[in-house]
Amino acid sequence: FNIYEMFGAAGSGASGGGADAASELFRRHAREDGLVRPGSAWKNLCESVVGQHPDLAALRLPTMQGRAWELFDATHRGALSEEGFARGLDALLSEDGLQAATLARQLRQAAARPLGKGAAFSHVRSVAIIGAGVAGLQTANILRKSGYRVTIFERSGEVGGVWRENYAGFGLQVPRELFQFPGFPWPQDKKWEKFPAGAEVQEYILRYAEAFDLRPLCKFRTSVVQLSPKPAARGWAVEHLGEGEAAATTEDFDFVVVATGMYSTTPHFPVARGASDFAGEVLHSSSFTDAKQAAGKKVVVVGGGKSAVDCCVVGAKEGVSSTLLTRAPHWPVPRYLLNLVPFQWGTYSRFGHST
Repeated sequence: FNIYEMFGAAGSGASGGGADAASELFRRHAREDGLVRPGSAWKNLCESVVGQHPDLAALRLPTMQGRAWELFDATHRGALSEEGFARGLDALLSEDGLQAATLARQLRQAAARPLGKGAAFSHVRSVAIIGAGVAGLQTANILRKSGYRVTIFERSGEVGGVWRENYAGFGLQVPRELFQFPGFPWPQDKKWEKFPAGAEVQEYILRYAEAFDLRPLCKFRTSVVQLSPKPAARGWAVEHLGEGEAAATTEDFDFVVVATGMYSTTPHFPVARGASDFAGEVLHSSSFTDAKQAAGKKVVVVGGGKSAVDCCVVGAKEGVSSTLLTRAPHWPVPRYLLNLVPFQWGTYSRFGHST
């Protein structure tokens, strides 16, 4: 959902236009190979669908276009055929199947009522923020300074988000001065590492929360279980459940900020063929929280991102061996170019951007 637009419930009232109408829409946007792929072609096709079915107006939203693609591209080919489009549109309009019915409901909930210039958010007095990580805390600080009543919902017992706890060896990959809150530089009463480890970053975040008295705004160990647009007024009903509570509580807010980040859900953990025959331990990086887990073991890390490289380094230090498996090689920027120049002078400078 786009929180910068007003969403309200709307009846679907959508009616199918038949297979011929669907084919005509599709052919208007298909490429020479007769397929539509994600990107501008899919976006334009969604726009055409809305033109024929105005009650599906929420398909203009990028988020809803992504969810619709998951329904239409049932074979996960990454390309949509005319037949697949017709089948998907028919399922959506008739709400045939759980996935189609769910998308239809989400589209109704997200039916946008455009705001005129000047209408903006003058009605906003109360704001709910979901997540007490870096984004949530900074947003709360700015909004409270601007006079809004702010409540932060945090399902854990402490602020910090991903910096509160993570895999062994995690930390900043940039110098600390490139990772700090506006108006709150790293305190000078202690000597910080140039590239702080996760625990130091968490300490810095705690200092920020203390300095601006943000903890009283937080409802810790409280999960948001449902967000619903208020039917008769602009705003949201936030249903939340605290740890140990028997029933959820609903509170009304004028505005909601979702600051849950990229890593707050269940980790993606693909299972390779033959994994059941492997006698060793297989775990996700988020479960690799103690370096001693690798002690005396041959470690293999699958992936090529920052967490993969960090885990591989820890494996090399603690294990018998450590191997990194990645689909394609890439060049990780060293901390010091030629072992002399801090990398930010080469990458975050006019010279770096001109080469």
